[in-house]
Amino acid sequence: MSFDSLLNQKCDFDKNTPSEDPDSGQEIESWAAVASDIPCRLDPRSGGLVDNPQYEYEKATHILFTRSVAGVNHKEIKYYRVDIEGIKYRLLLIKDLAETTVRHHWEIFLELLG
Repeated sequence: MSFDSLLNQKCDFDKNTPSEDPDSGQEIESWAAVASDIPCRLDPRSGGLVDNPQYEYEKATHILFTRSVAGVNHKEIKYYRVDIEGIKYRLLLIKDLAETTVRHHWEIFLELLG
């Protein structure tokens, strides 16, 4: 079974491009799609801390599997969110997995947004 055959859903990646409210001058969130209809697989996670040598992340509620996504800078994840069938998730960590020297896929730890 190939990796791609396991990708049974589609997701969109949105990027926060803050804008200024013309009346108040306050910064407001403004989300724009940067990648749409990306094949993926979403699996629930039992929670717990996600460890990385440099950081400790909040509890992840889900893990998303996908190929590398053009237009998403995996080093700036705080600016992105994932939308799957209208449900939004915050990115906590992207593991960029490689097969030898070639990128194979991403494992993205997500937190369900309330």
